[in-house]
Amino acid sequence: MDARWTLGGGAAVVLGSLLPWVSVTSSDLAGVTINGGARGTSAVFGLILIGLGAAILSRTGRGAKTQGYAIALLVLSILGVLGYGLFTIAGFAGFNETDELGDTVRVTFSPSVGVIMLILGCVAVAFGAIRALRHNNSRPQG
Repeated sequence: MDARWTLGGGAAVVLGSLLPWVSVTSSDLAGVTINGGARGTSAVFGLILIGLGAAILSRTGRGAKTQGYAIALLVLSILGVLGYGLFTIAGFAGFNETDELGDTVRVTFSPSVGVIMLILGCVAVAFGAIRALRHNNSRPQG
């Protein structure tokens, strides 16, 4: 059951990287686009989370230790929540953008479904990793 949380969370991160990330609230700017590299990196990040979750799933079935994978997932998911959370806070705070004519406009944005999926996916991975660690520690030592 623990690995399913990590697999589902990783899948949510991959899906979130494909969905719209932000809704721009500045009327002075036509639109803000998210760099394709950020989307691609998020998709790869989600695939890494899925891979580590799959490793936990396969090793759990054989009764092997999964503590190392669970710790890696916990660290990565916390970093993901922090990174996507800071991105969201930066959007609410806003930033100055210069247009083609040299005019500066204040741009703010709010998270859209993609960023929400990214954050929730990382939270699900963290939950699954914590469960895996607790399950791993409750096994009798051999």
